[in-house]
Amino acid sequence: MGRLIGRRAEVREIVRELTRGTSAGCQILGMGGVGKSSVAGRVIERLAPSHAIVEVSGPVSADTLGKEASRVVEGFTLSDDPVRSLEDLLRSQRVLLVLDNFEDNLDGHHQFRDPATQALMRSLCEAAGKGRLLITSRYPVPEAEDWLRVHRLGPLTGAQLRKLLLRHPRLQAMEPEARQTVARTIGGHPRAIEYLDAILNQGRAELPRVTGRLQDLARRHGLETRARDLSAAVDQTVAAAAADVLLDTLLELVGPEARAFLDRVSVYPVPVVEKNDAVERLADLSLLAAGPQGVLVHRWTAEALRTRMEPGFHRQACVEAGRRLLVERDWLNAVRLLLQGQKWEEAVPLAWAIAGVQRRNNQTSAAAAFCREVSDALPESSADRFRFRHEEVDCLRGLGLIEQAFAAVTAARDGLQRLVDQEPDRADYLRDLSVSFNKLGDLMRALGQGAEARRYYEQDLAISQRLVDQEPDRADYLRDLSVSFERLGDLMSALGQGAEARRYYEQALAISQRLVDQEPDRADYLRDLSVSFNKLGDLMSALGQGAEARRYYEQALAIRQRLVDQEPDRADYLRDLSV
Repeated sequence: MGRLIGRRAEVREIVRELTRGTSAGCQILGMGGVGKSSVAGRVIERLAPSHAIVEVSGPVSADTLGKEASRVVEGFTLSDDPVRSLEDLLRSQRVLLVLDNFEDNLDGHHQFRDPATQALMRSLCEAAGKGRLLITSRYPVPEAEDWLRVHRLGPLTGAQLRKLLLRHPRLQAMEPEARQTVARTIGGHPRAIEYLDAILNQGRAELPRVTGRLQDLARRHGLETRARDLSAAVDQTVAAAAADVLLDTLLELVGPEARAFLDRVSVYPVPVVEKNDAVERLADLSLLAAGPQGVLVHRWTAEALRTRMEPGFHRQACVEAGRRLLVERDWLNAVRLLLQGQKWEEAVPLAWAIAGVQRRNNQTSAAAAFCREVSDALPESSADRFRFRHEEVDCLRGLGLIEQAFAAVTAARDGLQRLVDQEPDRADYLRDLSVSFNKLGDLMRALGQGAEARRYYEQDLAISQRLVDQEPDRADYLRDLSVSFERLGDLMSALGQGAEARRYYEQALAISQRLVDQEPDRADYLRDLSVSFNKLGDLMSALGQGAEARRYYEQALAIRQRLVDQEPDRADYLRDLSV
C-alpha cells in the first residue's frame, strides 16, 4: 500500500470492464516492471468484497487453476474433468481468475508453448459469465483479442514520476537538477526507478523483493549494483533494466526495418505520431508504448538502444527529431536533440533564446539548470560551453546560491585555463577567461573577501590589457578593459581606499572618453561615459570633495540630457537622467 503511483484511470477502466463490460475479461500488457501486477493487485482489492479471487502466477494448467479454486471458492469441488469444472464456475459464480506473468506460457515467438494451454484459454474465455479473467503479461495472449479487453501500461507521466521519486530516500535527497537527469534518462518506469534507488544505496532497495531481484540479475549477467555517482548509477540501472526485460532477446525478434524505425523514434522524449507497419508488432513486444498521442519509447529503453546504435545513425536521428520538434514549437526538447546530434550552430542560438526567456520570466532556477545542461553537452573546445556556464553563474548568484555559483565559475575558469595553455593566442579563450576572473572577483566581493576579490580582478585586468595591447583599436576589447578598471575602482572604494579607487576610475573614464571620441554618436558608448563620470562623482562626494564631485556629476548630466533629447520616450534614458 502507498507504493503504487498513478494508474488510477487504468484501474477504474479495468474494474468497470470486469463488473459491467461484455468481454470475458482484461489483459494488462506492458514491459516488465511497468506496474502490471501492481495494477492487478489494486483491481483485486476493489473486487475482493464481491468476487472470489483465484490467483495463479506463471505456467497455467486446468489442474493448477482447479486446485486453487477449490481452496478459495466456497462450495467448489474439482471433478474428473477440471476444464468443465472451471467452465461451470465461470458461468455461475462471481469469481475472478487472475493469471499473473502469463508470458511464461508463451515461447520465443510469443505463441503458446503447450497446445493444451491454448485450448484451456479458449474454453475459459468462452465460458466467462458471472466470472471473469484478469491477465497480466508482457505480450498479448495469442488469439484472444476478441475475448479479452487490452489495457497497455506505458510510462508514468511527468507528475507521477516526480511523485514516485519522492517515495525513494536516495532520489528524494537529490538536487532538482539531478532528478531532472533521472527523468530524462530513466523516465517513468517504476522498477527501473527502484533499481536506481537501490544502486545508489549500495545495492539495497526499500523492498526486499526488489533487492533480491537486482542481486539475481547481477549474478546472472555480471552487473554492478553499486555506483560512485549518479552517472554511473544511471548506466548500471539501464543495464539492469535491459537484462530484466530480456531486451536483447526482444530485439532479435525484430526485423531490420522495424529495428531502424524503433531506433529512430527512440530519440524522441515525447510521444510522436508515426505511422508504420511495425508499430503494432513493437508494441506487442513491449518495446514501445502506443497511445492516442503517438508512440513513445521508455526513456531507459532509449538509453539502452543508444548504446546499441551506430553513433552516426543516432546523431542523424537526433537531428531529424530536433528539427521536427522545432516545427512543432517544442523548443526545449528540440535544443536537446540538436545538441545530441552535434548541430552546435543550430542549437546554440536557440538555447540562448530559451535561457533569455526563462530569465525574463523569472524562471531563474530553470535557467541555471538549462545553462548547465547545455554547457555540459557542448564540446570542451567550444567557447560557448563556458559562456553558458557563466550565464549559469549569474543565475545562481541571483538565487543567492553563492557556493554553487563559485563552484560553477571555478570549473569554467579551470576549463578555459586549459584551453589557453593549449592555444595561448586564442583571443576568444582569453576573453572568456577574463570573464571568469571577473565573476570570481564579484563573488569574493559579495562574500566580503576583499583581498581575494582584488586578486581575481587584477587577473581579469591583466588579460584585458593584454588583448588591448595586441589589438589597440578593438572597441570591444577597450570596453572590456574599461569595465575591469571600473570593477577594481568599485572594490577599492568599498574598501575605503579612495586614492586607489580614483586611479582606477580615471583609467576607466579615459577609455570611455576615447571610445566616444571615435564614435561620437554611439549611444551605448555615451552611456558608459556618463557612468564613469557618475562613479567619480560618487567617489569625490564620499571623500568630501564637493566641487570635484559636482563637476563630474554635471558632465554625467550633460550626456544623459543629450541621450534623452535624441530619444525623448526611452524610459531607461529618462531614468538615467533622473538619477
